[in-house]
Amino acid sequence: MSIKVEVKQSVKNVARYRDLEKGEQIDVKTLRKPHIDNVYKNLVETEQPQHDVILSEYFIGKFPITNREYQSFIKDEGYEPPVHWDGDKYPTNKGDHPVVNVSWIDAFVFC
Repeated sequence: MSIKVEVKQSVKNVARYRDLEKGEQIDVKTLRKPHIDNVYKNLVETEQPQHDVILSEYFIGKFPITNREYQSFIKDEGYEPPVHWDGDKYPTNKGDHPVVNVSWIDAFVFC
């Protein structure tokens, strides 16, 4: 199955799930202590999406980009590392962690 077909199917599944959930309120008493239940209930009732947004088709990775993967990119391409790295070295024991402190432009160039 192609990625495009998988994404389209996932979007359909999410939309179907949202349709089933529309209008149903969660039981706020199970989420908060009794003295703030009314405040939380008001937030839940008023902070609903204002409108639906339809996005054009796009691709998204299944997993975040790790520091190790980003390091390989910056070494191969001579790109600037994130500001908190020591040169082209990510923080110790963080190789499998998602890369952080990258801008939208950095992410675009990586892709």
